[in-house]
Amino acid sequence: MIEAAGALIILTLVGQLVFHGSAPGQFRLYHFLTIPPLLWVAYRFRRRGASLAIVVLSTIAIAGTVRGLGPFVLRDPNEALLLLQAFIGTVSITILVLAAVVAEQIRTEQFLRVQYGISRVMAEAASLPEAAPKILRAICEAVGWEIGALWRVDAAAQVLRCVESWHLPSSNLPEFEQATRSRTFTKSVGLPGRTWACAQPVWVRDVTHDDNFPRAPVALREGLHAAFAFPILLNTEVLGVIEFFSCEIREPDQNFLEMISVVGSQIGQFMERKEAESALRAAKEQLRGYADELEQHVAQRTARLNDTVESLQNFSYSVAHDLRAPLRAMAGFATILQEQYASQLDAEAQDYTRRIIDAAGRMDRLIMDLLAYGQMAHMDLAPDVVALDASAAAAMEQLADDVRAKNAAVHIEALPKVKGHPVVLEQVLANLIGNAIKFVPPGVTPRVEVTAHLTGVKICVRVRDNGIGIAPAAQERIFDIFERGPATSKYPGTGIGLAIVRKGIERLGGRVGVESEPDRGSCFWFELPAP
Repeated sequence: MIEAAGALIILTLVGQLVFHGSAPGQFRLYHFLTIPPLLWVAYRFRRRGASLAIVVLSTIAIAGTVRGLGPFVLRDPNEALLLLQAFIGTVSITILVLAAVVAEQIRTEQFLRVQYGISRVMAEAASLPEAAPKILRAICEAVGWEIGALWRVDAAAQVLRCVESWHLPSSNLPEFEQATRSRTFTKSVGLPGRTWACAQPVWVRDVTHDDNFPRAPVALREGLHAAFAFPILLNTEVLGVIEFFSCEIREPDQNFLEMISVVGSQIGQFMERKEAESALRAAKEQLRGYADELEQHVAQRTARLNDTVESLQNFSYSVAHDLRAPLRAMAGFATILQEQYASQLDAEAQDYTRRIIDAAGRMDRLIMDLLAYGQMAHMDLAPDVVALDASAAAAMEQLADDVRAKNAAVHIEALPKVKGHPVVLEQVLANLIGNAIKFVPPGVTPRVEVTAHLTGVKICVRVRDNGIGIAPAAQERIFDIFERGPATSKYPGTGIGLAIVRKGIERLGGRVGVESEPDRGSCFWFELPAP
C-alpha cells in the first residue's frame, strides 16, 4: 500500500510538471518523462494499477492542455487535444500490453516455483502428514499469501477436516488458525465446502464481505481479506481442499486458478500413491505376522509330531520285543519236542510241531519286516555320495546262504556312484536280489543280472531275473505293503520287501518300477540322482 501511494504521488507530480508547466521549445519532448513512472506502475501493480495510473495521468494532461499548458499546446485547441489523445492512446496501449506481459511472466514464474517446490516435497516425503506443511509453505512463499490450510474429506462423516495449516513467520494469526483447525465443513458451506461441492478452484476477493464465510469475523479481526482454494482431485473424486489467505484485497486471477488446479491433481495422485504404499506395507506386515504365526504353529506341530513318532518307534520296538519273546519260546519248545520226544510223537503230532515252528518263524519275519518298514519311513536320510559296488557287495553278504542253497548265478556289473544313503541302498539291493533268487519256478536255477546306466542326470539301476514274472494288473500294486501276487502266494514272504524298496528310494528323491511278463522273468529298476 505504501509503494502504491508513493507511485501515485510521483506520477501526479510528474504529470503536473509536464502538463501544467511551460518550457522553451527545445524541451518540448519532455512529455516522455511520464513514461518511467508508468513503467514502474505497470511492472509493480500490473494491469489494474496501470489502468488507474493512465486515468490519473490522462486527467492531469487534459486539464493542462485545455488551459493552454504542457507540451501539446497549439494555436488550435482541438488539434492540441487530438495530439494529446494520440500520445495518451499510444502510451496506454504500450503500458497495458507491458502490464499484461509482466503479469503473465510473474504468474508463470509463480506457477513454476509452486510446481518445483511441491514436486520436491512429494519426492522426499513418505506420507501426507509429512508433506502437508511443506506443500503449504511452498505455495505461500511462491505466491506471497500469508496463511494456508489443507482439508481432508472424511468420507464416513461427509465433512471436511483440517489436517494441517501453515503461515508465514512474519504473520501472527493465532485466532484464525485456531478457528480453522477446530472447524469442520459440509458441502457448499464456507470456502472449503464450496470448493468441495463444485470440484473447481474458487477465488474470494474479500472474505470479510462474503455471505458464505463463517470465519469472517475472525478474519476481519486479524486483517485477512482475499482467499482462494482449489480441490485435491483423483480423476473426478475430491480427496481434499487447500485454501490460502492474504492480508490484501486481491482481484480474481482466473489464469492463476487454472494453473493451480493442476497442482491439485498432482497432490491427489501423490495421496493415492502413498495410501497404496501404506496399504501395501500394512499387508506385508500382516502377511509377515501370519507367516511368523504359521511358522510357529508348524514348528510346534512338527515338534509334537516328532515326539509322537519317537514314542511310536519306542512303542513299536517294545511291542516287537514283547511279541518276539513268546514266539521264540513257542518255536524253542516245539523244536525240543521234535528233537527229544520224536519217538513218543506220532506223525500227526510231529506235523503239528512243524507247523508251530514255521508259523513262529513267519511271524518273527513279519515283525522284523514291519520294523524295517517303519524305520525306513522315519529315519533321517541325509543324501551322500554312495558307491553302489560297496552296497551290492554288502547285500550279497546278507544273501550268501540263499545263493548257496539255490545255487544261484548272480552277475553284478561295475556300478557307479549315486546320491543316496548306504544303509538304504544296501537294504534295497538285498530285497531286489533276494526276491529274484526266491521267485523262480521249481527246478529252475536262479539267474540274476544287476546293471546300471546314466539317463540324463539320473542313474538307473536294473535287477533282471528269470523268475515267475508278474501279471500287468498286479505290477502297480506289487509295491504296496502286504501286497502279494497270486503267483507268489506259495512262496515264503511277508509282502513288505518291495514296500520297503519303494519307501527307501522315494525318501532319497528317486523312483522305482518294474517291467515284467508272467513266466518270462522280471526287471525291477530304480533311479537316483547322479553325484
